[in-house]
Amino acid sequence: MQEIIDKIIQQNSALFGIDSNIEKINVGFTNTIYNINDTFIVKICTNQNNEEKFKKEIDFYNTNKENKLIPKLYYSSIDKKEIPYFYEILEKVKGVSLYNVWHTFSEEQR
Repeated sequence: MQEIIDKIIQQNSALFGIDSNIEKINVGFTNTIYNINDTFIVKICTNQNNEEKFKKEIDFYNTNKENKLIPKLYYSSIDKKEIPYFYEILEKVKGVSLYNVWHTFSEEQR
């Protein structure tokens, strides 16, 4: 997977800059997630069974570009030409991830 994230970083170097600090984070329920420069999130859909939901997520971000309450989508790809997975580059939002607190919620809260 390191080769994949390196290729994504290289293809988007104008966005990330030349020297990128890459940190894999274990907060994804169904995707592989990276924190780039503590500013961007790269989500890679590594589960082929999740691709339709992933496309819907991309559509949601594109439909709600003007909504300041959700992260900004900088780039997405579903063509699998150079990167063999769907992926998206999002604004990193400060705070606690849902993944980290999900287990603390009751069924009703979830």
